[in-house]
Amino acid sequence: MVVGLLWALNPGVVGVIVLLLSRPRGVQNLFAFWCGSVMVSIPFMLIPLLMLYFAPSSISFAHDFSTPTSPVARNTQIGLGLFTLSVAIVVIARHVARRRRASLVTSPQVGNATEAPAKRESAFRRLWSRAYKAWEDGSLWISFLFGMTLFPGPPIVLFVVTTITASGAGIGLQITAAIVFVAVMLAVVEIILVSYLVAPTTTKVVLRPIADWSRAYRLQFAITLLAVIGFWQLARGLGVI
Repeated sequence: MVVGLLWALNPGVVGVIVLLLSRPRGVQNLFAFWCGSVMVSIPFMLIPLLMLYFAPSSISFAHDFSTPTSPVARNTQIGLGLFTLSVAIVVIARHVARRRRASLVTSPQVGNATEAPAKRESAFRRLWSRAYKAWEDGSLWISFLFGMTLFPGPPIVLFVVTTITASGAGIGLQITAAIVFVAVMLAVVEIILVSYLVAPTTTKVVLRPIADWSRAYRLQFAITLLAVIGFWQLARGLGVI
């Protein structure tokens, strides 16, 4: 369970939690994030666990897939890194464009000239605009999808699953241990949610300074978080670290 606790205290995970608390309906979004993460993480743990229990010979395939030097793992990390960095670049570009439009809004001629191009924006930009608006409005499905992307990497899964399998316990206890690992992995989120249920007023008072700070610097915080995660994944995939 030490691995799960270390994952729970991962700076990236803590950063995501702080970012979610800055949104409208922060606690509800945190719960949606938890639901999405649990829905993905539990099958992600149980499927290889059951494979190793009923087909021990599959451990060699699982090891090859999860090894950081394997082509599949490296390409996956490179793809995730490039995708995360591209999202950060889009966020920066939209912020710069928004500030530019705001500086030109006082000119009626410029405003009329920009109406036609706005109508011809691409399908991707329309989709991104809707997603961004949903994020700003505090829509829960954004946090749910965000939670679905938070799951332990294949090396961690293989380490935990092989440790559980080596215990020789019954399949019921092994499944319970895997679920407990997921619960420990999300301990920070669960502590906040339970605290909110038990003492909502006190929890709001404690979380308000964090939420206010993250709300004031939400854009900078989000861009920094995306950039750090993207460069980390890219560096891992390229074998730099």
